[in-house]
Amino acid sequence: MDSYRFSVFAVDFSGHSVGSALNTFLLSTLIKYVHLIPKNPSDYLSALNDTLSKLIPLGQFAAMNFVIINVDANTVTYSSAGNTPPIIGNPSSGNVIVGEASSQPLGIEKSAFYADHEYLFHPGDFFLYSDALIKSPGQDGLPELKNVGLEQWVCQMKPQSGTEQLLQILLDKFYSYTEFPL
Repeated sequence: MDSYRFSVFAVDFSGHSVGSALNTFLLSTLIKYVHLIPKNPSDYLSALNDTLSKLIPLGQFAAMNFVIINVDANTVTYSSAGNTPPIIGNPSSGNVIVGEASSQPLGIEKSAFYADHEYLFHPGDFFLYSDALIKSPGQDGLPELKNVGLEQWVCQMKPQSGTEQLLQILLDKFYSYTEFPL
């Protein structure tokens, strides 16, 4: 975005059909060729939503997190459309925050409201979101882990010397919990 801010996004379209693949291609094209320079994540999601709501068929939608990391101000600002809250933390201190809940998914109706959520975000901090972690069934056939279970896993971890080690511990725990193939 500029010399001190960069953006990251994650998108999950509803369904697993050719239509979902086409919607994903459509959104990718919008992101690539509609040169929105967002001042904040919620405005970006609103602009994408207004366009998508006119283009995709009724009943189809996308969940999306749009994140801006500002390395100069040590902040992370995100807006979420239909996703569970992210988990933000620091592996050295063990501090963990569960972000705010999200608004409705993209493409359902024009003029949806999306909110920005900002947190301190220092070098070494992590921003975690993956619906694969919370939607995968356990080996014992019990219900999905859900976001609350993932939060408990992260909070129970002892502070580590780095994000990579924390991520590996979390993945090892997940791989021992879930059944394969994902």
